Amino acid sequence: MFQRLLHQLCLGIGEPSQPLGRPRAPLPDMIFSSVFKVYSTVSARRFMTDLRGSFGNGYISKLPCYNTIFKYFESEVITPHLGVMIQQSSLPLRALESSFAVDSSGFSTSNFVQWVQAKHYNPKLMERRDWLKVHLMCGVKTNVVTAIRITDRNGADCPQFKPLVNETAMNFVINAVSADKAYLSSDNLQTVLDHNAMPYVPFKANSSAKWTTTPVWQRMYHYSLTTKDILWSDITNEVTSSQPSA
Repeated sequence: MFQRLLHQLCLGIGEPSQPLGRPRAPLPDMIFSSVFKVYSTVSARRFMTDLRGSFGNGYISKLPCYNTIFKYFESEVITPHLGVMIQQSSLPLRALESSFAVDSSGFSTSNFVQWVQAKHYNPKLMERRDWLKVHLMCGVKTNVVTAIRITDRNGADCPQFKPLVNETAMNFVINAVSADKAYLSSDNLQTVLDHNAMPYVPFKANSSAKWTTTPVWQRMYHYSLTTKDILWSDITNEVTSSQPSA
């Protein structure tokens, strides 16, 4: 089932023009092979057995060498195509998802941190691999990923919020967006409100209405205080009503 769905996603990938040079491997085949290789979780040599089965079933037109797959892993040509495929794979769930969440995570790579930096500045880095950060928006019901951004290990979370929301709004009707305190900013709050949705981003302990005169910040800050008072009142009433009478 995974191979059939992946093949259908790859059908919409166009082939870039190549007026000169040795003919390249078909781009849809290489994206299919690269994604299927990661999905298999096995080494490239062992994966070739599975890829031969995909070739026999007609999911790819040519059988590439595993070294060719590694070359496309390092190519930035496939990056925008992967982003489009992620968005397309989420479209069948448009009728189910209206509330979304934004967060980030890290993926370790096979590369270690630069040796010179580790030797002269932080010896502990000698034992650490380098990593990348993925910033994504997903639906809270099905966990389907609707938009994604990849940055280096030092990529900040807050600037990635707006493009993730805007890309999701192109395909989904957004009613609410949740995020942690790392995404708190007036621009991010306004971005969600511009799509007629409610932002649920908690304020920090030292946040104040005096930080900025932006109307959206003032409104959301006072709304958060009102919500806290209502929740605390409900909890207090519940505890009081559950206590046995004298």
